[in-house]
Order: sequence, then C-alpha cells, then structure tokens
Amino acid sequence: MYSLHFSPYGDRLTAGVGDGSAWIWDVTRPDSPTTHAVLTAYGSRFYDATFAHDGAALVGGGPDRSVRLWQLDPEPVAATLCSTVGTPVTEDEWERHLPGVPFRPPCGDTA
Repeated sequence: MYSLHFSPYGDRLTAGVGDGSAWIWDVTRPDSPTTHAVLTAYGSRFYDATFAHDGAALVGGGPDRSVRLWQLDPEPVAATLCSTVGTPVTEDEWERHLPGVPFRPPCGDTA
C-alpha cells in the first residue's frame, strides 16, 4: 500500500496498492469498515489514489507517469456505457454466460 486518503466528507477511504489496484472502503462505521470498490484497470503499480474535491471521482497515478480518472457514481457511468455499446446482450448470450440467472438486459429493454 502506497497511499491512504479520505474522501472530502470522511465517509470513504482509498488506498493506492502495489498490485495495480485502488481500494475504496466505506468507513461511515469506523468500527466495521466495508469494501466499497476495488478498481483494477490501472495496469501497473498504483502509487497514489485520491478523491477529487467533490468526492465524485478518484484520481490515481503510478510509476509510468500516467494519471487515471474514475467516475465513482455508477448511474452516469452505466448510462455512458449503454449509450456507446454496440450490439446489446441477447437472451442466448445471457444464458450461455449466466446459466440459470433470469434474463435482465443490462441496458434496459433491447427490443
């Protein structure tokens, strides 16, 4: 672990980790923190991870001198993904990859 930073509101704690990930914990109950997210899309060691001033994004960097930005609110991220994705998941594909799980299109109705 290379760094620890609290979110602006003190409800989350993030750490840059040497395995290329950033961990975020929910620390609203300091006696029992829970894992909020593990971000693994950096690709190399993660020296520093800190929250943006409003807590809506996480900024990270490492030895390759690149900076990554992750939006932390899942709804706008999902909307962006769904608006830019190619062919939606079909029921056959869903059954092949998630057998026995009821079909629920990830981007709403595909009809």
